Amino acid sequence: MTLKQGIASYLRSRLTDGVLLWQVACEYLAASRKLESLGYDKSQAYQYIRDLQ
Repeated sequence: MTLKQGIASYLRSRLTDGVLLWQVACEYLAASRKLESLGYDKSQAYQYIRDLQ
């Protein structure tokens, strides 16, 4: 395990579930914006996040 992996593992183990879910949602929305030029629908991505609530 690299130093970065060790730090990431340590930090991740101290996060609450809500914080981790929020991070995943933000990463998903950021990735969806990058795929718009390929026809991915940003509004549908936001709807998927709303459906998770």
